[in-house]
Parts: sequence; C-alpha cells; structure tokens
Amino acid sequence: MTARLLLLLCALLGPIISLTAQVKEVVLCDNFADNSTGWTEGTVMYDYIARISSGTYFLEHHKNQGSRIFDVPVKMDLSQNFFIETIGKITDVGKQPGAALGIVWGKGRAGYLTFAVSEDGKFYVRRIYGKKGEYLLGPTKTKFLHANRENKIRVQFRINELMFFINDKYVGHLPQQTVYGNKAGIILYGRQRTEIYNFGAYGTKNYDVIPGYSASVRVSYYEIEDGFDSKGGHLGNGDCKVQPGEIVQLAVTFKNLGKGPCKNLFAKFYAISDYVSVVDQDVVQTFYDLQRSQSQTLNLKFKVSNNCSLERISFKVDITDELGRLAESVPLSVPLYTRIAPINKDNDGQISFTFNVREQNYDDINNFFPITLQNSRNVAAVMIGVEGYANLPKAIYATNDAKIMRQYLIKVMNVPQGNVVSAANQNATLQRIKNILRPGGELATRAKTNVIFYFSGFGICDPVSKEPYIMLYDSKDSDVAGTCFSVKEIVSSLQSIVSGNVICIFETSFAGLSRNGKSLGSGSDNQDWAYCRYPSVTDNRTCVLYATSGKAYNPVVERTSHGMFTHYLLTAMHEYGKNRNTLDVKTLFDFINQSIDHDHSAQGLGVIPRMDCKNRDGIILLK
Repeated sequence: MTARLLLLLCALLGPIISLTAQVKEVVLCDNFADNSTGWTEGTVMYDYIARISSGTYFLEHHKNQGSRIFDVPVKMDLSQNFFIETIGKITDVGKQPGAALGIVWGKGRAGYLTFAVSEDGKFYVRRIYGKKGEYLLGPTKTKFLHANRENKIRVQFRINELMFFINDKYVGHLPQQTVYGNKAGIILYGRQRTEIYNFGAYGTKNYDVIPGYSASVRVSYYEIEDGFDSKGGHLGNGDCKVQPGEIVQLAVTFKNLGKGPCKNLFAKFYAISDYVSVVDQDVVQTFYDLQRSQSQTLNLKFKVSNNCSLERISFKVDITDELGRLAESVPLSVPLYTRIAPINKDNDGQISFTFNVREQNYDDINNFFPITLQNSRNVAAVMIGVEGYANLPKAIYATNDAKIMRQYLIKVMNVPQGNVVSAANQNATLQRIKNILRPGGELATRAKTNVIFYFSGFGICDPVSKEPYIMLYDSKDSDVAGTCFSVKEIVSSLQSIVSGNVICIFETSFAGLSRNGKSLGSGSDNQDWAYCRYPSVTDNRTCVLYATSGKAYNPVVERTSHGMFTHYLLTAMHEYGKNRNTLDVKTLFDFINQSIDHDHSAQGLGVIPRMDCKNRDGIILLK
C-alpha cells in the first residue's frame, strides 16, 4: 500500500479542507513479507497468538476484557510532522461486545496513546498513563468504517495538531499530546481474531550518528535541466525556472568543507516544504570519495504541486553510512519563479534539450501498488537501471524503470527488501554487476530458490560473435566484448546461483540505438543486426524476455516515464495484482505483446517483443 505523502483531502461535515501532510521519510513500511522488523510472534496460553505468514500479521486475543499491544521501536521524531497508519480487519469476535483494533504510538514505560475503531462502527482516542486511562475523543459513531472488510486508520501530526483518519476520511482532531516513548504498533481490545496487512510510520528519522565523522558537506551550486527535445517536442516551458505544476531535475553540486573525507556514504533527498515531493526519493546516491575541498554532483528530481504558493522551497539531504547512521543533514533551498542556470547551453548561450522536466501527472502504475497475498520470501532479485552513461547518450527513463519495477517486486510480489540488489547509473559499472553475479557475490548471499533479473538501459550486439550484450555505465560501443556484459553469461551466472526459476527481463534494444532511434556512436553504425544470435533456452526453469528484437529501438511512454515494454509489464502486474489474479509469464508476455501491437506509436516502428521460455505456463509472477 502506497503511503500518501502529499495532499490529504478530508471532509469536515461541510466544506472540503485541504490538509498538507509534509511527511517525506519512510521510517517503517512493513507489508509482513517476513518478520525482519521484529514483531511479537508466538503463543501465550489464554492470552494471545501472533504469527506472520504470506504478507499478513495474524493476531488473536483470547481475553474478553482488557487489551493486548504488539509494538516495535520506531526511530522517529514525534515532535515533527509524522503520520502512522495501518491496514487490517477484525475477522472474528467473541461474545463480549467492544472488540476494537487500533494504532498505538508514543509508547514508553509511563504510557501511550491509541486510536482505535470498534467492530460496532465507532472510533475513539485514548491516553494511558500508569494504570490510568482516559478518552480524549469518542467513542463516536462513524459512517466511514467498512463492516466486515479491511480498514485503514491513520493518526497524523502537523503543526501542533493531531488529526485522525479512517479510510482516508477525516474524523477528528486534538491538540498535541505528551508522548512517553518511541514505540508504535497495534492494539487489540477484547476477544478477537485480526489480520494486519500493512503498518507504516512516516516522518523525520532519529538517527544514530557516525562516530568520528569530520567532513562538512555543503551545497556549492545547482543547475536546472529544462527545455525541449531535439524534435521540438514539449517537455517543459524552457524558461529554466521552477514553477507550480512542473516536475524538475536539478544537478546539485556538493563540496566538502570539513577536515575529513566523506567516503562511501549514501545520500537521500527529502522535501521539507509543503506542496513539494521528491520523485526519486527511493533512489540512494553515493558519495564515493569526497575528500576535503573536492566536489561531487547528485541529481534531485522533484514535483511542485499546482497549489504551491511559496516563493522558495526547502529540502534536506541525509548522508548516512551502510548501517543507517547519520553523518549530517545538509539543507538546500530553491527559489520559485527565479531563473536558474541551465546545464545544457550552446556557444551562443542558448539552452539545448533534456528529457527531465515534466508538466504532467504520473499514471497510477507509478503511485498505486496493490496489496496481494503473494509469498515471495524465496525470491531474490537484481534491479539495474542505467540512464546516465559515461560514454553514451542518456537512456531516457531507465532509472525510473528500475526504480518502479523494484517497488512492484517489494510491494506487490512481497519480495523481502533485503533480497533485492539494486544498481543505478555510475554505480552500475561492468565490474560491479559482475561482482553481483559472481559465485559468492552479492546475489549469492541473498538468493533463495528463484531469481528475477531486470535491466533497463542500452543494449548492443557484438559485431564478431553476434551475441547480445547489455551496456553498463562504463561500456563503449566500440569495444562490446571488453566493456559490455553478454546476455548469455548473465543467464548462465543466474542459473548457477539458484536451483529454481530464473526470469530475465531486458528493457532494451540490442540494435545499438538510443531510445529515440539514433545510433549510439561510431561503433554502432553499419552493423547487420538482423543476425543477432539470442541465447537459446533449453530448460524448464528459465524465461528471458526482451523489449524488442531485430532492428527496432525500444520507444518510451511519456505519460508514465517508462520504456514501452516496462510500461505494459507494470500495467499487467498492476491489474492482475489489484484483482488478485494469477499472472504467469505466458499471460504477462501476451498482455505486453498485444498492448504494444495496439499502441499506435509502436506500429510504425516494428517493435516486436521477444520471449524465450519452455515452461511458459509454469513460471508464475503473481498468484
């Protein structure tokens, strides 16, 4: 279930009031694919049963009176904007009335706060301190509860006020309350059986700090990417200004002004201002070796709401290590309606083109991730997206392809997040990807039974061997065998790591063409791509899917910012996941193939997807 991080619209018994929940950091988002969070499990006679299985936290409370709390530590600053929500349903109640399901937050030794909904259609908010308890709101009857169905309940804090929502509908508010600790979780009142499908906490993280850190990273300058494409297509207004309604990308240059190095640390951007969201927030970028007085550039892509009336918008960049400890938070401020120096200029100072600014809304496939009961704890995955190359043009939307595909694996297929290895742009070098796939490498330490390999970027066929190769960050089209990675070797490596199914998905054309159909360079010219020799699949556990084959390039779908093949792949997973239908690779491929065939923008391009698979009905993505 996707957390709503932007505008929350709620009805207040009359006029519609807009509430901005400026909460950007995912502190905890658990869909119970496993129990890596550390929830209580087990059986206590005459008290409770708790277990996690197939994406659900099954809870039973065996006492007619009283309550039982199932909580976890949540490192979140409860004095800053936050919200906590859960999705679940009461499946059975005892003979005693009053069974209720709720959220607990701010729990410590002295007490806690709770927001609960009861099976008889009421809600209430309580404060427990010591052995005393009091109602702060309710119990009050509400029309927003779904009887005998799952419900989403949320407590939200913003500007000294607590607000309460049931199924995204506002039901009440309170002034800020004292909290007693940083635990949060689920509370069951009365005898009942309950299923919890998701629990999330979103706000400002409380980090442990990195001892001895002596760097001091600051924003040196930033440049905007804005303009029109080479064919005159409208991609932005080209004025190099940040304005409401735009999706903007900045190249932000950081400089180390401290004494020590900022080395092998990770950076994530978060929006602080209302009406602004970071589009690629889930993409972690790396400071590889930023010594004193050295600089490094990272990308910030964000969307400004149409309703934004600010003159300046604020961000922060959290720099952490691999253990999640904080080095520092770096502030960044960007003006609206003020011209920013563009990245791409010709000799006359005119802006050339880029593909990063959008004045459009994302389709649901990028925002809505349906809940399924899929159990994929025995699945590992490798997600690679190379959009920016060292020696080649940009592979438009490749980073977004891999990012959203990764979210579908984790949120829809319920692949444990720790089982997914990701690499993007400069972090996706040939050596890095080979290290991931080598015996004893990153994938081997995560791999269970089955594996999914996904690549979005450029592809090419070797002019000598005629084999297809994917092109990584440091690849050169003039030296295919030496700088690229062959599909045959990728498939073979995956087959040697896992004993189960191997699914490879290549969002690329192997014709040596960019995503607008241009040759990648001199080494790509004058090649006979009709004789590209795709590796044969002879076993029943391997499926290889290609976005296109032959001489065609793989086009993009502008409205969702994806390669066309990935657009329809995600659409299929979205629709089948939403309806909880089985999706095998044959059904998936037929859906993609037919959709592309009916797409007018593809018909004149000769785009023909390809799948090599012996066991098409037997390899299943969703069930």
